[in-house]
Amino acid sequence: MVPERFSVLQGRDTLIYQAIIFGAKGAVPATCNVAPRLLVDIYEAAVRGDHAAAKAAQLRLNPIRLALALGTAPGGVKAALSLMGMSIGPSRSPVAPLSPEKQHGMRAALDAAGLMREPRKQ
Repeated sequence: MVPERFSVLQGRDTLIYQAIIFGAKGAVPATCNVAPRLLVDIYEAAVRGDHAAAKAAQLRLNPIRLALALGTAPGGVKAALSLMGMSIGPSRSPVAPLSPEKQHGMRAALDAAGLMREPRKQ
């Protein structure tokens, strides 16, 4: 419904697949900081018409996005990266780190998406 020179970018991480199949050119997702490959998988599968793969990738992403809300931005992203072994330092005050209970929820979401790595054996 928009001119060809106009690009619609989607801002709701849980609706990227749906937006692309309805004509959005892309997305601006917070989850891209945590799961960039998964976002690329959604996009590439959707534009090539592989709806099953795009939907499957979207469904893997959704719990991660919901888990980011366990903390105040950018605390959720930093906690997820830290749990994945990529610590980028703490958030500045007043953003507090996730509680152990919330870290458990974040770890569960990352694990369900296949993003948690096994610790390396020395």
